[in-house]
Amino acid sequence: MFKTLCTWGYRIALTTLVAYAVYCYTIGGWDSVFHNIAYYIPAVALFLMFSGQADLLEKIRKGGEVNIKAQAIDFTHWFLLLFMQVGRWMMGGFTLWAFILMAVLLAIIGWQVGVGIGRQWYPSVGEKRGGIAMLVASAILGLVAGAVRHADPSTFGWGWMLETTTAIIATGIVVWVITNHIKTIAKKASDYPRSFFLKGVSNNVLEIWVLIHLLNLSYTGGVFEAWASNAGFAFNIIVGNAIYFVFYGLWEIHRTRQARRAVRQV
Repeated sequence: MFKTLCTWGYRIALTTLVAYAVYCYTIGGWDSVFHNIAYYIPAVALFLMFSGQADLLEKIRKGGEVNIKAQAIDFTHWFLLLFMQVGRWMMGGFTLWAFILMAVLLAIIGWQVGVGIGRQWYPSVGEKRGGIAMLVASAILGLVAGAVRHADPSTFGWGWMLETTTAIIATGIVVWVITNHIKTIAKKASDYPRSFFLKGVSNNVLEIWVLIHLLNLSYTGGVFEAWASNAGFAFNIIVGNAIYFVFYGLWEIHRTRQARRAVRQV
């Protein structure tokens, strides 16, 4: 039921985005389409994330072999990004829909971890303490980075440095998540649904659209200024996309090899 709800959620979100794009074209042509829908793409991308994570949750609930530790680490990653939103809110730059949608995504990932702990992953005392410490550190870093960046939007200022540092840390956490997943996928890839990867890839492609939109808005100061002012987001999107495509490719390779091995053993 929940998986179906999330599937219809992203379909409705995409349909609404396409309808809005048609409307924008009628009033301002392709330039209007490109820039106006960019403001809503992050929300649609999160609906894709909901559905992909719901597909993975369904596999976990049915006893599929998924790396729960990786999902616990991913929870920390989104916890950091959520508290960046809270930091902006503290300085008057709060976006309610972004906070709500990220909170929903965190809830889904937390649900996965809750189902998997005690069934597939038995965290040690050290891992539990480390997890709590990571959550506290993520909350503090996110709050400070979000608040300072909103207060100081200048390029190469304190806000820029904190935002860029946070983006690099967030990307590093994603690498940690993926390396843990690969350990499980190398043994058994079939319990990871392809839809989980394809929706993740689609989400990343949409975020590239947003990056190009931001670079275009910042282009008045020149190419260097455009890239420099969006360095953190650009790093996160470009490197994150490359990493995720490798992740998906490795899953396809392991799944194919394991399927062929199973056929030979029959």
